[in-house]
Amino acid sequence: ISLCLLVFPDKKSTAECFESLLNQTLDEIEIICMPDNNCDEDVLEIIDYYKTQSNIPISVMKQEFNYNQVNGEYIFLCNSKDWLSMVALDYIYNIAKENNSDIVLSSVNIYDEKLKSIYELDYGLSNDFMNSNSLSHKLFSNELFSMVKYPYNLYKTSFLEKIDADLNLNEYNIGFFFFKTVFNTSKISFSREPILNIRKKENDLYFFMANDFNRNLNKEYVSFDVD
Repeated sequence: ISLCLLVFPDKKSTAECFESLLNQTLDEIEIICMPDNNCDEDVLEIIDYYKTQSNIPISVMKQEFNYNQVNGEYIFLCNSKDWLSMVALDYIYNIAKENNSDIVLSSVNIYDEKLKSIYELDYGLSNDFMNSNSLSHKLFSNELFSMVKYPYNLYKTSFLEKIDADLNLNEYNIGFFFFKTVFNTSKISFSREPILNIRKKENDLYFFMANDFNRNLNKEYVSFDVD
């Protein structure tokens, strides 16, 4: 797996994120850092520090994303504000291989910085959806607008390259990335196990953008055809 890490200007959370990535139980990983334009020298120094402390290949992609620099069969998109559970990549990789999935979506935990508490996000999805490792079009279309539209999931590298997905994401284009990827494949799996811990900051635009349709849509008036 190639971990494509979007690095944002927060020294403390970036260090915590790196610790979680370097302690994964899956052996064959690489980390490709994509620093935000606002990253200062302190954050870049953290990347340099972990490059010297780890046996895992760590590189920095300073220009536009280039698939030629990716060696992994799968890409896991990650955000330096968040962190992974120790077995996350091992677990989600096995789901992808078992189901030959282009995308593996997963449940997530939310860490509320203001309240200093962590909780599993309530998707409000049906049991059929939550318990299915390989989703049908009907199941997916029924739940699409209730889902949290995070791009931070596992993707088959050849699939992203085929649809020419741009991985230089910010709070304004993550919704577009989500829809572009899920509408271009019929091979989606869902992990009920929360593997990602998302840091919710007060007035976090990224967090609210990712939840644009949640719980506020009357499904009675919505007809949606994934095909």
